[in-house]
Amino acid sequence: GIPVFGASIIVKEMGWIIITEMDFKEAFVPVHRLQNVTLLGIGMLIPVILFITWMLSIRFTRPVMRLIQADSAIIKGDQTLAIIPDHEIPSNELGDVMRSRNEMLTSLKEMKMLVQSQERYRFLVENIPDVVWITDRNGNTKFISPQVEKIYGYTQHEICETDSSLW
Repeated sequence: GIPVFGASIIVKEMGWIIITEMDFKEAFVPVHRLQNVTLLGIGMLIPVILFITWMLSIRFTRPVMRLIQADSAIIKGDQTLAIIPDHEIPSNELGDVMRSRNEMLTSLKEMKMLVQSQERYRFLVENIPDVVWITDRNGNTKFISPQVEKIYGYTQHEICETDSSLW
């Protein structure tokens, strides 16, 4: 009265009939074991996948957030947070972008300082009561002070356009 699976085979050479039977509960034991092992494996794998996903998201979002913070600092005029320190820069493509950005900001800062120093120098030279005549290495006039214009009667534009070897 127990439901069973059955199979039979006739082996003519030996004169045998092989009959096998198995009840349904017995037949599904390996399937249930496999199901339990699979569920256990998935149950253990889900936290691992979630942890790895969380770590990867932090790995990508932290540098992006640092870039946003650095750009916000530039907008607010806070130069202390504008350059991102090397220990905060990842070693991937985003890190390459961050290093390139740092180099660009450093170059811009250096150019700004150079322009400011040139402007200060020009202000000083323009306001010195003495005659100041600036030439490049080839002898071409680059700048003259207002005193030169007063003494010689030529404007800076006229003198800078003329070949300085004539002077």
